[in-house]
Amino acid sequence: MTVNLVFKGHWILERLAKELTKIPGVELNASGWPPRSVTKHDVTYCLPGKNIRHFPAQPNGVRVGFFTHGTERTRAYWDRFQICLAMNKRMASLLRELGAKDVRVIRPGTDQPIQPIVFGVNARSVEGRGPKPRKGLDLVAKAVQAGYHFVGCSPDPQSAWPCPITHKTDGREDFYRSIDYLVVTSRDEGGPMVVPEAIAHRVPVIAPDVGWCWEFPVIRYEHGDWRSLNRVLKALTTPPSWEEWTEQHRALFAEIESTLLISAKRGTG
Repeated sequence: MTVNLVFKGHWILERLAKELTKIPGVELNASGWPPRSVTKHDVTYCLPGKNIRHFPAQPNGVRVGFFTHGTERTRAYWDRFQICLAMNKRMASLLRELGAKDVRVIRPGTDQPIQPIVFGVNARSVEGRGPKPRKGLDLVAKAVQAGYHFVGCSPDPQSAWPCPITHKTDGREDFYRSIDYLVVTSRDEGGPMVVPEAIAHRVPVIAPDVGWCWEFPVIRYEHGDWRSLNRVLKALTTPPSWEEWTEQHRALFAEIESTLLISAKRGTG
């Protein structure tokens, strides 16, 4: 199967296109730029989707468009594609609202190597009374079990915590220098004071809607919800890669090829 990747040079889009040319059968601007004719490729893939406007007539085969941003341009060209690809969920929702039937989200990658991220908690381990742990040590335990690197700053004994206590309260300046994010796991707080304290040390904060947390610029997750916290931690530790970008397109093109073969067999049956 052959794919005509219709692309006009642009800084980040150029990298997106370059990665896709690693897939066998993908040709860059097979009909030139701007497109001078309708090619006989099995797939015409416009990166971005607005490039479809340069064709003198509707391209043959399966038409795939990649949509990045620009609401008006999306509204103008989405219906010229059988498959619409979006780089984020918001764009995918817009495409579906407009009427697109086959919408997929494929995120571009990043060149940056994944660095180990250290998450910190700064609180006493005293849970108080009630059916649920007030300080949320159960959330810390689940995070550690899931493989995230957590350390703590606390005046309490090590045995009360599900993660290593690397600093005492009087050494919290060194503690903030040692972590990448402060995580608030409490289910009930008046503050906590560690939120402005971390911000003062230029450490970003991940927090639920307790006390005054959401009155500060924090990364939010749902109160007491491990799945919500896990989504945040996972997004911070596993950014999209170029390998994922390429492999998801490879799978898409293989799916299209399989569909074309099935259609051809039915036509000759």
